[in-house]
Amino acid sequence: MFQPDEQMALPVREDTAIVRFRCGLLIEPSRGGTAVTRDEAWSLANHWVEAWNAHDLDLIMTHYDDAIELISPVAARLLGTPDGKVAGKPNLRAYFQRGLEAYAELQFRLED
Repeated sequence: MFQPDEQMALPVREDTAIVRFRCGLLIEPSRGGTAVTRDEAWSLANHWVEAWNAHDLDLIMTHYDDAIELISPVAARLLGTPDGKVAGKPNLRAYFQRGLEAYAELQFRLED
């Protein structure tokens, strides 16, 4: 499953962030990857942003594989862990739920 590569999140207001996705993908067929076009990547990024802006946790989670590993300074702050690492889909879901509760007005805007 393709996982968006969060390149940068810039706070605009406390409840808004800009997320820039890398839409140029290098996928190695020998590793079982599936190549996607720029339009497909853009569509996926829009779907991801729409899911987050709707605060639909079930829809958000469709974008992540069971073996997901995420490292984030925001996770470190919210979870009180020095490394900010979240491993596995159930833990990621719990982290996202906590984030949605902490930032009830959280919204993303996708920029090209």
